Amino acid sequence: MIHNIKINYKYVEPILSGEKRFEVRNDDRLYQKGDLVRFTIVDDCGLKKEDHAMLWSKTYEITYVVHGFGLRKGYCAFGFKDITEMFVRDLCSRVDTKKEPFNMLDLVEKACAKIRHYGARRVRIGEPVWQIWYNDDKGCWEVDELKVTGAGYDGVRMSDKKDDPQDTSLLVSWSEIGDEFFLTREEAEREAEKRNRIEQEDADVGESKEV
Repeated sequence: MIHNIKINYKYVEPILSGEKRFEVRNDDRLYQKGDLVRFTIVDDCGLKKEDHAMLWSKTYEITYVVHGFGLRKGYCAFGFKDITEMFVRDLCSRVDTKKEPFNMLDLVEKACAKIRHYGARRVRIGEPVWQIWYNDDKGCWEVDELKVTGAGYDGVRMSDKKDDPQDTSLLVSWSEIGDEFFLTREEAEREAEKRNRIEQEDADVGESKEV
């Protein structure tokens, strides 16, 4: 899960210097250890500020979350660490430079945009995820329901074992969501229908050529 949250410009320097490594927030986002945080800098009126480019480009990981203990009801405090370098390095490691042109800036921007999009969908433990897969026996694409068992920096962990909900053997990175794994049944069914239609069209073309 990635959270894009606003922060007052007065706190930019303490965060960049490493002095400030915690946040106290309304827990409406259900912050969890392992979630990612990116800051949007705003002024005293809550309006977006375009300067402070250094913080705009940073990615942080939540390392600890506290509830209660003197905090107002509905609030939490969490610690975080800068993982920007590791984040970029991990994204770059997924590119096969022998098969496609390599441009690190393009890669990072596209991957971050995809992660922001799907992270904002609020994946929660216990919720369903849908996978499309090709059924060789029936000769068509079908949709299966899985259960989310975890979500964090590395992606979404899920299980297809109804009798063992704690199983987290299947890990799908954020960048893979939208290819064969989907966060809504409608998206999965639409993609499966599209692939089945393409295969049928290809088969029709093949038959017409034989004739």
